[in-house]
Amino acid sequence: MKKVSIRTLAATLGLSPATVSRALAGCSSVSPETRERVLAEARKQKYRPDTLRKQLLLVVHDRFCLGSYDQSLVSELIQLCAKEEWGLLMLTESNLRCGAAVVFDGIISLCYSDLVNRKLAEFYSCPIVVINNRHRSGNDIWSINSDEGDAIERAVNVFIQAGHGKIGLLDIGEGGYSQKLRQRYFIEAIGKHQLCEGKVYEHDPIRGFRPQLEQLVSDKVTALLLPHEEMSLKVLKALAEVGIRVPQDISLITWENLQLSHAVEPPLTTFCQNYPALAANALSLIRLLLLKKREKITNQMIPYLYCERKSVAPPPRK
Repeated sequence: MKKVSIRTLAATLGLSPATVSRALAGCSSVSPETRERVLAEARKQKYRPDTLRKQLLLVVHDRFCLGSYDQSLVSELIQLCAKEEWGLLMLTESNLRCGAAVVFDGIISLCYSDLVNRKLAEFYSCPIVVINNRHRSGNDIWSINSDEGDAIERAVNVFIQAGHGKIGLLDIGEGGYSQKLRQRYFIEAIGKHQLCEGKVYEHDPIRGFRPQLEQLVSDKVTALLLPHEEMSLKVLKALAEVGIRVPQDISLITWENLQLSHAVEPPLTTFCQNYPALAANALSLIRLLLLKKREKITNQMIPYLYCERKSVAPPPRK
């Protein structure tokens, strides 16, 4: 495919190359109407400026600042773009068209909605990489995911190797896609061990964690997996309230909260998403898409990092 140039855009729009160039540069001498015409045509024809500094759009969901996962991943992407001298604009889902004045080389999306991601790819007419959203490849939308199944199987194996035969998974109770996926992987991992029992305990946001933890005691569960970054402190507090000690009475593995997991007592054994690898692979995928090297492009799975601390021990003696 022939590269789209400023002269190509100018000929299509019936404008001079100088006017198109000023419009793309955001010069105030070009009227807003003309500039919007130029930008719309640039997106339509997938124009890319001849510059070493690539322009990247990062889209996050509206409540991204409430979770440590999103903050950690955004931080890695910002640092990597600064290091590699990529221009970066960040928008939330409710402001998707605010980047209309910029021609982007690629988009990284942390949004979980396939509809939002399709709208992004359509409106901006550039390659899009989604992180932790298992979108099938095609139409310039590709995905990079943390390997949930592998992490949960490894967590179950850590418990079993420590001698635990009854293992629980405490679900956050939101019923979202990732939570259902983690439940499925947990059940599959337990099913690979004939002498091991597993049970899912669903959190009731109204009653809190205490009823589920009391049921854990009744069921003689000695190991508990928390596949959500924000649950740890609340669960530790509820365990203390019902007199359950970690790890003397129950062993605990959680998903990593970078701000908290190492600083509580006891320090928590965790599985941590490999944020640097997620960010680096997302940028590498954008580069390959820009080079049209589709034969080298695949959706990717990134293994979790295991952080061994002090919340796993052998089960208590009867």
